[in-house]
Amino acid sequence: MPTDHNDPQGDGLAVVVSSSPLPARVTLTPTFDPDTGEWPVFSDEDYRLAQALQQRVQEGMLQVAVAIYHIREGRLHLALGATSWTDYVDRMLPFGERQVQRLLRVGEAFGRHYLPAPERTPVSGSNPTPVSGLGSERAPMFEGVGLSNLYELTRLPEDDRAELLEQGTLTAPDGTVYTWEDVQRMGRRKLEAVVKEKLAPYKAKLELAHEATAEAEVERDALAKALKEQSAAIAAARDLEDAYRGAYSTLAEKTAALGSANATLDTLASLVGRIGVTEDDPTTLQHDLVALLDKLDLVRGLAFDNYAAVRAALAGIRS
Repeated sequence: MPTDHNDPQGDGLAVVVSSSPLPARVTLTPTFDPDTGEWPVFSDEDYRLAQALQQRVQEGMLQVAVAIYHIREGRLHLALGATSWTDYVDRMLPFGERQVQRLLRVGEAFGRHYLPAPERTPVSGSNPTPVSGLGSERAPMFEGVGLSNLYELTRLPEDDRAELLEQGTLTAPDGTVYTWEDVQRMGRRKLEAVVKEKLAPYKAKLELAHEATAEAEVERDALAKALKEQSAAIAAARDLEDAYRGAYSTLAEKTAALGSANATLDTLASLVGRIGVTEDDPTTLQHDLVALLDKLDLVRGLAFDNYAAVRAALAGIRS
């Protein structure tokens, strides 16, 4: 039974074969098949069929990308019974996590232009609710654009991608203007080179920003170190101040402090005179008295050292 090229699988899903002329690059010469070791020759009709089937694959993958994006954004995987997004990916998608991320990126970038977010309609009883809004009058513009090229276009700055989708043009840094039709016909490597050129200025700015960030981090670390050292110095100064206190600065403060010291010494002299410890008292008590007397000698020595200049000046006046 001859194969129906309009319905090769006999499943009733006819493939619309374009009648447009083949691109000039196509040559219908024998092509080596490494699986069979043969050199089959394909006709114009074979080529058109292959193109139509490949277009179906590309459109299907784009629809999958956009659908997955809308499912995630609407948290609809939970409505499907998944306990989390990871659970949905693991159990309900035939893709690995890396491929899902690529599909999500494409779906996010082109969903608005290809398949708008579905509208949620009320559910009556147990009847399934038809999903409306899946479709766009702009969908034909994506025909013939492979998923790899669409993913490459997601790397474009948003303004450039908007220019391409809204105005149908992409301006390269050298001034070359590519139309959407040019992009449709581009191979992946060519498109990758164009996108790389578009990203070059942004890459240079990003490198400058990284350098500035690195310098700022060095300055921040230096300031943090200086602040830490300064804080430690302040804390040490406060400890010294708490331990020894600073000198009084005003005459009133000095007069008050001297009067307080005199009163303290008078009280101390009275107490020492009334202690009355003798060699007959317990040894520990005698040691405590000697320690007190040594401390009085230490205070006397510090006072004489600190105010030696004052004593010398007064001695000269008195003489």
